Amino acid sequence: MSLQNKNKLVSIFFSGIFLLLFIVGLIYNKDNLASKWYTYTIDGLLSIFAIIVFPLLSKMFKIIIAPLIRILVLSFVLAAVYLGTIFDFYSKISFWDLLLHFSSGVIFTFIGFVIVKNLFLDKLERKQSYLFALIVAVLLSFSIAFMWEILEFTGDSITGGNAQKFIPTVNSIYNGGNSNLPLLGDNKTIAEFFRRPEGYRYALFDTMYDMVVCFVGTMLTTIVLGISYNFANAYKLDNLIKYQNQVVSTKI
Repeated sequence: MSLQNKNKLVSIFFSGIFLLLFIVGLIYNKDNLASKWYTYTIDGLLSIFAIIVFPLLSKMFKIIIAPLIRILVLSFVLAAVYLGTIFDFYSKISFWDLLLHFSSGVIFTFIGFVIVKNLFLDKLERKQSYLFALIVAVLLSFSIAFMWEILEFTGDSITGGNAQKFIPTVNSIYNGGNSNLPLLGDNKTIAEFFRRPEGYRYALFDTMYDMVVCFVGTMLTTIVLGISYNFANAYKLDNLIKYQNQVVSTKI
């Protein structure tokens, strides 16, 4: 199968999955659709953008992006947007947010490395290109983690969500994660919770844990990529993104 057909197959597969989960999510959230219409609008637009961004990049910059890169990004969107937001995995699975931040460190470090090495450093010696690509990839991953927290804060402020966990998921006071509503429980229960360190540091812990696990994912990926320099199969990384006028191997 040609590289172009593989890419089309990936796009069709994820388009179908996104559409199916969107419809199932409407049924799942049928009782509170009125309060979540903005979330559905943003998530729908984001998933559409994630599907079309690769063909747009290929056309605009005359590059060929391998299916592996598309699968990594679209899988991340699926986990974050559909499972996390629409199906409330962030609230139902305690480690879901940390898992995604760790994954973001892994995925975006890897993608940043591949992009920089293949498209911008092709005239350098292999050792030099590896070093520079690793540095840029680390900085890219950290920048995305930084921007992610800003987007979470902005999204919570606009939509009334709880991505930054400033509404504690504690049964006695949790209001379902709607920051436009007051906390549950009486004033004494709320006050007693926020007097304790686990209360007044709740949101801080969430933000810093997100940054720390992203850092861990970034560093682990950097180490693996650095070690791979000594192996011949590391040259396969050179086939993940290429300019259209270059010879591209279909064995990816």
